Amino acid sequence: MKRSILNVISSLFLPSLFFMYQPVSGQPDQNPEKSREMIQAHKIAFITDRLDLTPDEAQRFWPVYNEYQDKREVVQKEMFRDYDLKNIDIDALTDEQATEVADNQIIKAQKLLDVQKEYHIRFKEVLPSKKVLKLYQAEKEFQHELLRKIRDERPSDRGQPQRW
Repeated sequence: MKRSILNVISSLFLPSLFFMYQPVSGQPDQNPEKSREMIQAHKIAFITDRLDLTPDEAQRFWPVYNEYQDKREVVQKEMFRDYDLKNIDIDALTDEQATEVADNQIIKAQKLLDVQKEYHIRFKEVLPSKKVLKLYQAEKEFQHELLRKIRDERPSDRGQPQRW
């Protein structure tokens, strides 16, 4: 149960790291869009390698996957735009307001899950089931790699890479 909750949380919030990630390797003014493109290119290479896609599979898979990413991104932006919980003084909310905010968080999470379910079916139409499973595994591995790189590149207070 704990693991499934963590999976939902990671699928909701880790992709948003694409929007926030900016390498600190001596280029503080680096274009965030360029960083995002670099991360996306690495992700494509990572997934292609892990899935061992044939040229025919890749030709059918990537358009579907790109649609999936776009839809998922829209839902995630909507989640963060409507209710950024870090900017809400929860103690100042009435019970009714708190109920509305909490309920809307669940509704948005369900929308994201609906997108995942829709594309799960579509992935199975263009890839064998084992490769669909490898896709999910590769996405998690990529998220872990991205988090590790972010952690290792962020300087700590003492000028050393930050360790959590």
